[in-house]
Amino acid sequence: MDRRAALLALALGGFLMTSGRSAAGEAPGQDLKPFLAEVRKLVEKHYPKARFTLKDRTISFSFNTRQFMIHEPHLTGEWQDAYERAGPQKGGIMGELELRDGGYGGQAVVPHAFDVRYFTTLLLAPYSKKLDQHIYVHFDYPSDVSKKFVEEFAELMKNFDQYVPAKANKRGPTQLKRQEGVFDEPMPMRE
Repeated sequence: MDRRAALLALALGGFLMTSGRSAAGEAPGQDLKPFLAEVRKLVEKHYPKARFTLKDRTISFSFNTRQFMIHEPHLTGEWQDAYERAGPQKGGIMGELELRDGGYGGQAVVPHAFDVRYFTTLLLAPYSKKLDQHIYVHFDYPSDVSKKFVEEFAELMKNFDQYVPAKANKRGPTQLKRQEGVFDEPMPMRE
């Protein structure tokens, strides 16, 4: 009985000690409101009735969207079963911008435009060396979108780090460089 009580106390203590901590890999909160303001200013210039949300490290916006049944080929060339996906109708727009740590490591080469038949999905992932983060962008637009707007949007995404403050980090820059394998100065030799 004493052994069970000790194990229970140990488990409960471990739970209580870790419950106040953030999850592993979770970055400290960064203020994306200045970046949201810039995105809103650009999007509302062309789509004044667009809706915007900011949740954690993700900005979403949309206007005039609906559900589509999308067919895409597998890598083998065979067609997969259709799946339902939200997307913009003519005159609409939709986007999701997520701030992620490190560089982009996805399979697709970026920037890349995917033709989904009903609309185009522009995939962007510009990297900021200053922040050591990238902004992962899914930007959906129909064929009637202004090309100037798409260019302005891509330019804003490329310069996202002007509107996102640096994240708080407890480690010094030298520790970060050594951990990531980036060295601007020669490493001291050990004897």
